[in-house]
Amino acid sequence: MCEVADPLMCAGPLPGAAVATVVHVVGSAYRREGARMLMQEDGSASGAISGGCLELEVQEAAREAARSGRPRLVHFDMTADDDVVWGLGLGCNGRIDVLIEPLLPPVSQCLARIQKARRAGQRLAAAAVVHSPGGQPPVGARLYVYEDEVCGTLGAPELDRAVVADARSLLTAGASRSFLYITGPDGRVRPVRDRQAIVDRRAEGVQVFVEAVVPPPRLVVFGAGHDAIPLVRCAASAGFQVEVVDSRPAYARSERFPGAHRVVCAHPDQLPGDVRFDRDTYAVVMTHNFHQDKEILTRIWGRPYAYLGLLGPWQRTERLLRALEADGLAVAEHLDRLFAPIGLDLGAEGPEQIAVAVVAELLAARNGRSGGFLRFRRGPLHRETLESETPV
Repeated sequence: MCEVADPLMCAGPLPGAAVATVVHVVGSAYRREGARMLMQEDGSASGAISGGCLELEVQEAAREAARSGRPRLVHFDMTADDDVVWGLGLGCNGRIDVLIEPLLPPVSQCLARIQKARRAGQRLAAAAVVHSPGGQPPVGARLYVYEDEVCGTLGAPELDRAVVADARSLLTAGASRSFLYITGPDGRVRPVRDRQAIVDRRAEGVQVFVEAVVPPPRLVVFGAGHDAIPLVRCAASAGFQVEVVDSRPAYARSERFPGAHRVVCAHPDQLPGDVRFDRDTYAVVMTHNFHQDKEILTRIWGRPYAYLGLLGPWQRTERLLRALEADGLAVAEHLDRLFAPIGLDLGAEGPEQIAVAVVAELLAARNGRSGGFLRFRRGPLHRETLESETPV
């Protein structure tokens, strides 16, 4: 028996077991595309695909899939009034497609690829056929798109080309989702990207789920004071790979930050050194020392980070920005990525609450949200479309 919380840790074949993956969502749902659950022959399970609403029904379907050795796509519609009549009370108000597959090759091989890519920090898009009206290509056929190579095939060159193009766009966006590919009279394969249209026109084409595997966002915390400890802990639990940088050997110690991926003892004049900055890097400066903050900002200002947060009141930030301008830095060109004072306006007090406010702002910035109250949001809770989407 595999006793782990992450289904990917059971990446080898496991007779009698099945894997359920959320492959398509229209509207609101507790978990989004890519959520996965492993169900074993003895009835135990790891992972989750909902808040507990769907698991029992999915487990029954998983037993059937494990017995038959064949995958199946299960549809849940929580928008109908029947949910209330039958007592389901799912509360999500969306439509969800769940692919259930026996944990045998090629499924176990796919999970192993995903696990390997995550460990290596690689970008990978794993494409799988989840619905095929004519049986060709078969459900479960897979194609893998890396940044510099493509492995496998879905059985048709035109379909492969269309899927690879969409997979590369998802790798850039860091998103996972389904597409419907319809072959026209001219033999060209055209994607349907609108979520509801995929449901409405499913009988016309092949539905392919593309799972984007991207490295976790990196958070670099400059400053290892006592208030950095809850920030690192909170950010790590929210999915950030956290690095802590401080010039004081007594503070820059890994045992102080068990949730950190790395703790670096470095003086500001050694930066950036081996501290890497890219489009998935989030930086927080919180040394509580004006001159150290200035030296750190001087060396990282304008680099390709996604977010730069600065602890302290706005008056202090203004002084720092004037000092940077006096040193000749193009301050105005990068103010759009500066978050100061740092954190959402929660009225937070004390290190623990401030950590929550900062991590909440990090998530809002990452997801392109303002961080306001959901009580005023009337549309879907998650992003429904890619910027490049146009329905066919």
